[in-house]
Amino acid sequence: MNLNGKYIGGSLLVSIGAAYILNNAYLVTSFFWCFVGIFLFMLGIYSVTTAIVKKEKTDVTSHFSILFIGISILLFVFSIIGFTTIMLFSAILASFGLAYILSGCFFKYSTRNIIAGFILLGIAVLLFLLLAFNVSHEVYSLIKDYALGILLVILGIIIFLPHKKRKLKK
Repeated sequence: MNLNGKYIGGSLLVSIGAAYILNNAYLVTSFFWCFVGIFLFMLGIYSVTTAIVKKEKTDVTSHFSILFIGISILLFVFSIIGFTTIMLFSAILASFGLAYILSGCFFKYSTRNIIAGFILLGIAVLLFLLLAFNVSHEVYSLIKDYALGILLVILGIIIFLPHKKRKLKK
């Protein structure tokens, strides 16, 4: 068994054990989601640190996404953030936005990833502010129906557009 297999197996056992203890101490709202959050957090830490140690110039957006989604789940499970569908969607978008920004800035420089990350963070903040300031239902439904879809389409176009590959001068 290689190191990845050992780490994943150990992480599963540690996550189940920690979630079981926290659930029996009535500190979490859900055993399953606590387990998933701890496991994704541990897997994200392992993946990101492995990429840092190997010093690979690869896209580590997925590794950061796993880490931040695990953190978001734990925030919901420990009731630090109240659970609503809007907050869940906002947390997922913020996780992906932070992952794109960190990956684009520090691992494999990509202006496209940085712009996509800021767009995702902007959408997440917009959704959070609409909920936090209790915007009227008419304004919220208009934004939910049209603006969010338009922003997501723009983000998708930015990600899928072809880009020039620069040749390094030696």
